[in-house]
Amino acid sequence: MGDSGMREKLSADTHKRSIVKAIIYRCGGIAVLAVVTWVITRDVIQVSAVTIVYHMVSIVGYYIYERIWEHMKWGKGIVGGKGVKL
Repeated sequence: MGDSGMREKLSADTHKRSIVKAIIYRCGGIAVLAVVTWVITRDVIQVSAVTIVYHMVSIVGYYIYERIWEHMKWGKGIVGGKGVKL
């Protein structure tokens, strides 16, 4: 791919992309927490409650964290032209 006609722009995640990333990231954590909670409690109700509450809070927290970082210019590159410039 040539770089003719490409404008330089900052790369940015959309809100939808940040939400999807947060959900996918938490899927592994959900499985781990469910197994650990099951080993400790052997109670499906407690496993469900702990896992659901913890990960809903984590998803919201991660989304807020991602959006805060999206507004920071530090460490972002410029896309286009001769590749990514940092």
